[in-house]
Amino acid sequence: MDVRVVAASNRNVEDEVEAGRFRKDLFYRLNAVSIVLPPLRERKEDILLLARSFAERVYSLSPEVKFSLGALELLEQYTWPGNIRELENAVVRATAICDGVIHVKDLPERVQKFKTPSADSTGANGAVGASELPPFVVGEWLSLSIIEGRYVEKVLAHTGGNKQAAARLLDVDRKTLDRMIKRHHIAVEKVASFPSRAA
Repeated sequence: MDVRVVAASNRNVEDEVEAGRFRKDLFYRLNAVSIVLPPLRERKEDILLLARSFAERVYSLSPEVKFSLGALELLEQYTWPGNIRELENAVVRATAICDGVIHVKDLPERVQKFKTPSADSTGANGAVGASELPPFVVGEWLSLSIIEGRYVEKVLAHTGGNKQAAARLLDVDRKTLDRMIKRHHIAVEKVASFPSRAA
């Protein structure tokens, strides 16, 4: 067999070898080329580029989805303990429920509530914090069922109809995803064929 193995770890493997938790012979067999990738919170310059890329893949309509200034600032300030996977999930969710512009209110609650130690409700440049956002009027609220259906459809479009990948992004098992698809009458083949379809 002629194969190339790409392995990743969120721990220092050399320390694991020294501690006897990782086989030394396997380490030297794998360790031909090493790339150290810092966590996303240490690469803030990548956050907006990645966020725009994830949004474009999900919402490839014209005009393209945009980010409000407040959302961009919050994306940069948040520490992203789940790294790129967490950022992708947050942007996919926000894109699914936004009105063409991603606002702070469209981001996951844990991101909305994040505050840096020195953060005010209003930034130095006059940007409005999450607590200052205007409330929805009653007519703007969507039912949870509608939002769920749109979100699942967007995620399936993002994965090209790959249910296993979609289930991973949604953090549900395949049976739960199948029930969602059936409940919302989502034609997976159609969604996969037309990734730019609006929800």
